[in-house]
Amino acid sequence: IDFECNCGRKVAFEIVEFPVVVADLDKLEIVGEFQTFVRPEEHPALTGLCRRLTGIRQSDVDEAPLLVDALAAVDAFLKRTVPAGESFAVAADGPTDFKRFLHKECLRKRLACPAYYYRWVDVSKHLLMHHPDTKCTLVEKVLRAGLVGGGEPHR
Repeated sequence: IDFECNCGRKVAFEIVEFPVVVADLDKLEIVGEFQTFVRPEEHPALTGLCRRLTGIRQSDVDEAPLLVDALAAVDAFLKRTVPAGESFAVAADGPTDFKRFLHKECLRKRLACPAYYYRWVDVSKHLLMHHPDTKCTLVEKVLRAGLVGGGEPHR
Protein backbone atom coordinates (compact mmCIF):
# COMPACT_ATOMS: atom_id res chain seq x y z
CA ILE A 1 0.00 0.00 0.00
CA ASP A 2 1.34 3.42 -0.92
CA PHE A 3 -1.16 6.20 -0.31
CA GLU A 4 -1.10 9.54 -2.04
CA CYS A 5 -2.40 12.47 -0.02
CA ASN A 6 -3.56 16.01 -0.45
CA CYS A 7 -0.94 18.08 1.30
CA GLY A 8 0.21 21.61 1.95
CA ARG A 9 1.18 24.03 4.70
CA LYS A 10 -2.31 24.50 6.09
CA VAL A 11 -3.84 21.24 4.84
CA ALA A 12 -4.00 18.07 6.94
CA PHE A 13 -2.88 14.97 5.07
CA GLU A 14 -5.95 13.47 3.43
CA ILE A 15 -5.75 10.32 1.32
CA VAL A 16 -6.62 10.92 -2.34
CA GLU A 17 -5.39 7.65 -3.83
CA PHE A 18 -5.66 4.16 -2.32
CA PRO A 19 -3.66 1.57 -4.30
CA VAL A 20 -3.28 -2.07 -3.21
CA VAL A 21 -1.25 -4.93 -4.65
CA VAL A 22 -1.74 -8.46 -3.31
CA ALA A 23 1.25 -10.74 -3.77
CA ASP A 24 1.73 -14.43 -3.04
CA LEU A 25 5.15 -14.37 -1.40
CA ASP A 26 5.62 -18.14 -1.73
CA LYS A 27 5.26 -17.93 -5.50
CA LEU A 28 6.52 -14.32 -5.85
CA GLU A 29 3.47 -13.53 -7.96
CA ILE A 30 1.04 -10.65 -8.01
CA VAL A 31 -2.43 -12.13 -7.56
CA GLY A 32 -4.51 -8.96 -7.52
CA GLU A 33 -4.41 -5.19 -7.87
CA PHE A 34 -6.86 -2.54 -6.76
CA GLN A 35 -6.80 1.22 -7.07
CA THR A 36 -9.27 3.96 -6.31
CA PHE A 37 -9.04 7.68 -6.03
CA VAL A 38 -10.55 9.10 -2.84
CA ARG A 39 -12.53 12.32 -2.62
CA PRO A 40 -11.06 14.63 0.02
CA GLU A 41 -13.64 16.08 2.42
CA GLU A 42 -11.72 18.40 4.71
CA HIS A 43 -10.02 20.28 1.88
CA PRO A 44 -11.89 19.27 -1.31
CA ALA A 45 -9.61 21.22 -3.68
CA LEU A 46 -6.29 19.48 -4.37
CA THR A 47 -3.33 21.69 -3.57
CA GLY A 48 -0.90 22.68 -6.29
CA LEU A 49 1.78 20.70 -4.45
CA CYS A 50 -0.37 17.56 -4.52
CA ARG A 51 -1.17 17.94 -8.23
CA ARG A 52 2.49 18.55 -9.16
CA LEU A 53 3.88 15.77 -6.96
CA THR A 54 1.37 13.05 -7.86
CA GLY A 55 -0.08 14.00 -11.22
CA ILE A 56 -3.55 13.47 -9.75
CA ARG A 57 -6.10 15.85 -11.27
CA GLN A 58 -9.02 17.48 -9.51
CA SER A 59 -11.34 15.64 -11.89
CA ASP A 60 -9.85 12.31 -10.66
CA VAL A 61 -11.12 12.92 -7.13
CA ASP A 62 -14.26 15.01 -7.64
CA GLU A 63 -16.52 11.99 -8.20
CA ALA A 64 -14.37 9.46 -6.32
CA PRO A 65 -15.66 7.60 -3.25
CA LEU A 66 -15.10 9.01 0.22
CA LEU A 67 -12.52 7.32 2.44
CA VAL A 68 -15.18 5.32 4.31
CA ASP A 69 -16.33 3.81 1.00
CA ALA A 70 -12.78 3.25 -0.24
CA LEU A 71 -11.98 1.32 2.97
CA ALA A 72 -15.06 -0.87 2.40
CA ALA A 73 -14.10 -1.45 -1.26
CA VAL A 74 -10.56 -2.48 -0.30
CA ASP A 75 -11.91 -4.81 2.36
CA ALA A 76 -14.24 -6.44 -0.19
CA PHE A 77 -11.35 -6.72 -2.68
CA LEU A 78 -9.17 -8.44 -0.07
CA LYS A 79 -11.96 -10.89 0.79
CA ARG A 80 -12.30 -11.76 -2.92
CA THR A 81 -8.55 -11.97 -3.55
CA VAL A 82 -7.08 -13.65 -0.47
CA PRO A 83 -8.18 -17.30 -0.33
CA ALA A 84 -10.42 -18.17 2.63
CA GLY A 85 -8.37 -19.37 5.58
CA GLU A 86 -5.13 -17.83 4.28
CA SER A 87 -3.39 -15.17 6.32
CA PHE A 88 -2.17 -11.87 4.94
CA ALA A 89 -0.36 -8.77 6.07
CA VAL A 90 -0.40 -5.24 4.72
CA ALA A 91 2.93 -3.65 3.90
CA ALA A 92 4.24 -0.18 3.17
CA ASP A 93 7.57 1.55 2.72
CA GLY A 94 7.93 2.75 6.30
CA PRO A 95 5.32 3.70 8.91
CA THR A 96 4.12 6.95 7.34
CA ASP A 97 1.32 5.55 5.19
CA PHE A 98 -0.44 3.97 8.16
CA LYS A 99 0.57 6.02 11.23
CA ARG A 100 0.67 9.50 9.74
CA PHE A 101 -1.93 9.17 6.99
CA LEU A 102 -4.55 6.43 7.45
CA HIS A 103 -4.75 6.16 11.25
CA LYS A 104 -4.84 9.92 11.82
CA GLU A 105 -7.39 10.53 9.09
CA CYS A 106 -9.67 7.77 10.38
CA LEU A 107 -9.38 9.23 13.88
CA ARG A 108 -10.22 12.77 12.68
CA LYS A 109 -13.19 11.50 10.67
CA ARG A 110 -14.28 8.99 13.34
CA LEU A 111 -14.06 6.10 10.88
CA ALA A 112 -13.57 2.47 11.82
CA CYS A 113 -10.21 1.32 10.52
CA PRO A 114 -9.87 -2.46 10.03
CA ALA A 115 -7.51 -4.13 12.49
CA TYR A 116 -5.11 -5.32 9.79
CA TYR A 117 -4.01 -1.70 9.20
CA TYR A 118 -2.60 -1.57 12.75
CA ARG A 119 -0.11 -4.42 12.16
CA TRP A 120 1.92 -4.03 9.01
CA VAL A 121 5.18 -5.06 7.43
CA ASP A 122 7.64 -2.19 7.18
CA VAL A 123 9.42 -2.90 3.89
CA SER A 124 12.22 -0.41 4.69
CA LYS A 125 12.93 -1.95 8.09
CA HIS A 126 12.89 -5.47 6.63
CA LEU A 127 15.32 -4.51 3.87
CA LEU A 128 17.67 -2.81 6.34
CA MET A 129 17.76 -5.99 8.44
CA HIS A 130 19.15 -7.89 5.45
CA HIS A 131 21.10 -5.07 3.80
CA PRO A 132 22.17 -2.64 6.56
CA ASP A 133 24.05 -0.40 4.12
CA THR A 134 20.93 0.16 2.01
CA LYS A 135 19.43 3.64 2.17
CA CYS A 136 17.60 4.17 -1.09
CA THR A 137 14.30 4.88 -2.79
CA LEU A 138 11.41 2.40 -2.93
CA VAL A 139 12.19 1.70 -6.60
CA GLU A 140 15.81 0.85 -5.72
CA LYS A 141 14.64 -1.34 -2.82
CA VAL A 142 12.35 -3.32 -5.12
CA LEU A 143 15.18 -3.83 -7.63
CA ARG A 144 17.70 -4.86 -4.93
CA ALA A 145 15.21 -7.43 -3.67
CA GLY A 146 15.19 -8.97 -7.16
CA LEU A 147 11.62 -7.94 -7.86
CA VAL A 148 10.12 -6.09 -10.80
CA GLY A 149 8.39 -2.88 -9.78
CA GLY A 150 5.48 -1.08 -11.32
CA GLY A 151 3.69 2.19 -10.96
CA GLU A 152 5.18 5.64 -10.77
CA PRO A 153 6.92 7.53 -7.96
CA HIS A 154 4.23 9.33 -5.96
CA ARG A 155 1.64 7.43 -7.99
